[in-house]
Amino acid sequence: MNKRRIYELLSFMVLLFFPNSLLSQNPARGNWFLTADAGGYFILGDVRKLPLLSDIKGDINIGGGRELGKCWKMYAKAGYASFQQDVRLKKQPDIVVFTCDNGSIINSDFNIGFNVINAGRHKADRLVSLYFHAGIGMILFQTEGTYKHPSSQHDVGDEVSYGHSGGRVSALEVPVGAELSLRINEQWDIYGDAVISFFNSDLVNGVESGRLTDWSAYGNVGVRYKFGRRNREKADGEKAEPKTAEVTTAKTDAVKTSAVSFVFRQNSSAIDTPDNKLALANLIEKARGKTIKSIRIIGFASPEGPEMFNEKLALRRAETAKEFIMNGLGDMADGTEFIIESEGADWPGFMRLLVNSDIEGREEIVEEIGKAENKFETLNKIVKRRPEIYRVLKPLRRADVVVIITL
Repeated sequence: MNKRRIYELLSFMVLLFFPNSLLSQNPARGNWFLTADAGGYFILGDVRKLPLLSDIKGDINIGGGRELGKCWKMYAKAGYASFQQDVRLKKQPDIVVFTCDNGSIINSDFNIGFNVINAGRHKADRLVSLYFHAGIGMILFQTEGTYKHPSSQHDVGDEVSYGHSGGRVSALEVPVGAELSLRINEQWDIYGDAVISFFNSDLVNGVESGRLTDWSAYGNVGVRYKFGRRNREKADGEKAEPKTAEVTTAKTDAVKTSAVSFVFRQNSSAIDTPDNKLALANLIEKARGKTIKSIRIIGFASPEGPEMFNEKLALRRAETAKEFIMNGLGDMADGTEFIIESEGADWPGFMRLLVNSDIEGREEIVEEIGKAENKFETLNKIVKRRPEIYRVLKPLRRADVVVIITL
């Protein structure tokens, strides 16, 4: 078996192993995702200068994968690209040796990416990510063109074709590149991806020079859909009671349940505060040496903000709390199911705290908000004339955590 066939076999083994390796990962590690991108594509085989705009054609890719912790992800991609090219003499670049009139590639590859922005201090709700990635894969190509200048093996006008009559020609592919990603919301990202792919074939662009120098490049723009983290409302519509950052414990015959709440500043999902660190330390101590079956995290927001903003903010708080807990537990979180939920604005909790407060005229305030068509606008008008209500809103900015520990 020659080296090329060995490369091809190894590449296919990696691609076959990819789904199983994903399934074996801890489900708490991160989102699954699907991607689609398209852009400009060109071949740089035996060319000795950058391509002209006329040489750039198009490509499209689809893929899927999974995030692995705060920095890593791995994914598979498959795509189609078309290309054309004028191959020129090295010492006389104005002379066209060969014109590739029609070329196309079908590719599939497996990639691993590293987020350099998260390599330092990790933030679950960071808007921008920069991944450097590399992979291995296969291409199936076909090329046809015409010689415009005599060579050692061909005369002017000779036509060549690879991968047409006998099926596409296969080759090993090694893609490397960088991806800049912008987080739109919890489910969607947009990204730009710049990739250079090296091939172990000298025939991709149709010209055989005797050197394995054929490679390609593309710049694409795409979208990513993320899933696997749950953002759901409770069926009974009930809200959890507001809590401060403390741990409580309940015990049954089979499991022990620990509960903790992390509190946040207004309009913020930053969790790194002394109170939250103490609550996490107490939670870790209670779970040490035991098996954590599941951790349920519910994000909340105080209701003075717009509804859509509060929904996103509550979910960011829940996801930040998850990362906070995972980083604290370390290996203790392996095998743990994380359930992420968002309740948005906690109106029932606000009403309950207001009724139980010592604020003068609280019953009238509750009645006024209850009758309002737009509770958000009504609350903000009331807060402007009654700023003491702010102290009722503070404990509503939280993420409630329930930890199920198997005994």
